[in-house]
Amino acid sequence: MSDPTLSVSKSAGLGPWLGGLARGAVLALLGKLRHGHLRLLSHGQQWSFGDADSPLQAELEVLDDAAWGLIAGNGSIGAGEAYIHGYWRSPDLALVTRLFVANLEVLDALEGGLARLGRPALRLLHRLNRNSRRGARRNILAHYDLGNALFEQLLDRTMMYSAAQFEHPAQSLEQAQLNKLQRVC
Repeated sequence: MSDPTLSVSKSAGLGPWLGGLARGAVLALLGKLRHGHLRLLSHGQQWSFGDADSPLQAELEVLDDAAWGLIAGNGSIGAGEAYIHGYWRSPDLALVTRLFVANLEVLDALEGGLARLGRPALRLLHRLNRNSRRGARRNILAHYDLGNALFEQLLDRTMMYSAAQFEHPAQSLEQAQLNKLQRVC
């Protein structure tokens, strides 16, 4: 898979000084988490953010320092790119997503700051990837050919990502998906 948006971001490496600033900016924003708890690991270091006693417990490990620059420079889009490149991982990606949804003000702040500086570059990349026949093919390959690894972490074994039919709050996602199938089919 060849995606120009990803290759540009991936090659946009920061030196150790700027990388340290990017890491500091991301860590400062994570310090504002109020709902849930995030355990963050990176190269033998560990940070803890939010309410350690919360039932919502997520873990994220930064494997490559390039993740800091992508996240600081491109916000949630950069975090997604960093994940796709394997710069960070989590034993439960859905929990990390739930944690950030519960802390939307932190996610919104991540979209500001340094991420604002990356917006003109993103606009240029979007313009270069316009939906001509050739651009559409490139866009489809870049965005829809993700493989099952990501979806296996987010979805149940049916791999459906349409609305589920929950009969009660404690019901599993898998059972709720099966309920929906029974109603529809």
